[in-house]
Amino acid sequence: ARSLSLPLTLASGKNTIQVSCLNSRGAESYRQTVEVNIPEADKKPDLWIACVGASKYSDQQYNLVYASKDARDVEASLEKLCKTDYNTVHTMTLLDEEVKRGELQRVSQFFSQAKRDDCVILFYAGHGMVDANYDYFLASYDTDFLNPSANAIPYEEFEALIDGVAPLRKLMLIDACHSGSIDKED
Repeated sequence: ARSLSLPLTLASGKNTIQVSCLNSRGAESYRQTVEVNIPEADKKPDLWIACVGASKYSDQQYNLVYASKDARDVEASLEKLCKTDYNTVHTMTLLDEEVKRGELQRVSQFFSQAKRDDCVILFYAGHGMVDANYDYFLASYDTDFLNPSANAIPYEEFEALIDGVAPLRKLMLIDACHSGSIDKED
């Protein structure tokens, strides 16, 4: 028999862990389930808020009036509303010229400080657009509006900012055109 050790970060409360194995032909063993209850921490969790607002663009004909203001207002409102429910409310904003694909790494680094029981909120206000393949993009400062795939922010890349973080409680809000889903088949 072989043994394998894997480190796990568990959350406060009930954690359900399931383990199974696959053989070389892809057949899966029966799943073993273990429940581990971690006592609730006495300390309140932290809240991590990142707001991205793009009102100004290098192609000025696409400038907006309220997107960066909305990002600042959402950040301030959430901080005020949530401060009693959380130990500490951490905030960051990227506005106008700062809204570039390369700058999203700052949001990723910010969220990487959050712990498993914390909560993260990601907000975007600005232009949303689809390319010829119906792929969804969020406008960055230097977006080529005729070719969004060149340097706009792919939705999947934006979503990944909260997908890979430790906290289990996550919220993403997008205030942009085309923010609903598109069925590429239709």
